[in-house]
Amino acid sequence: MTHHRTLANNFRSALMSLIVGAIAVLVPKVLVFAEPKPGELLEVKIQTPNGPVAVRFRYCPPGQGMRGRPQALPEPTGNALLDQVKRKALLAQLKGFYMSETEVSQQQLERILGQETVDNIFKRMVAGEAGGRGNEFPIRGVTVVEAAKFCESLRDFDGQNQAGGLSLEARKFRLPTHDEWQYACRGIRDVEQTLKLPHFNVWPELKDVPRDVVADCQDVWTKKLGEQSPFDGSQEQVVRVIEAHDTAKRGVEIL
Repeated sequence: MTHHRTLANNFRSALMSLIVGAIAVLVPKVLVFAEPKPGELLEVKIQTPNGPVAVRFRYCPPGQGMRGRPQALPEPTGNALLDQVKRKALLAQLKGFYMSETEVSQQQLERILGQETVDNIFKRMVAGEAGGRGNEFPIRGVTVVEAAKFCESLRDFDGQNQAGGLSLEARKFRLPTHDEWQYACRGIRDVEQTLKLPHFNVWPELKDVPRDVVADCQDVWTKKLGEQSPFDGSQEQVVRVIEAHDTAKRGVEIL
């Protein structure tokens, strides 16, 4: 199983620190001719003095994100102004953006900021807090200054690699806001559908899922979990199947 946790896996997980987590990218509107599909891939491949690096982003469409723990929306009080204030405090209005598919890896940071920066990060980390060491492991213990420098350098390298291409306006890389992080992890653009349709309200219908995947899920659902109700492919059922699956890698493939 990969050392990273994908956004799909993260929607039920505790939120990680933004400083050691994902990064976001804003694509100039003048370059967007059609609204991307939710989850559409944008892979940024660039050359650096330290070698090539690629960062994969997934599109998060415009929508409403519920701040904090998922909860029921407040009932109308009859006071329009009060109701508006309550909803505004609970809901974040999000514009479309791309979020990196995984946390920034040690190799990605090394390619953008250099090996010395990675070594310095590990030197100042208390034993046990640095996590595993390896190219695909997420980087931890990054300061705000280093995180900002990473985004700035990524933008500069991207601009150099796009010479003659994206000439109207450079793509902007930055840390996601807390609201964007929650929104991307949950993948829900309509808060009224919180418990029904994750992944930005495009949860696939069972008939569109490969037969071998459905058969695998049904097998775990009935034999391992001992459920009598039919497997209908709902979010809750799929999550239970993944958690109960004997093979972690297969669980990720199912998701």
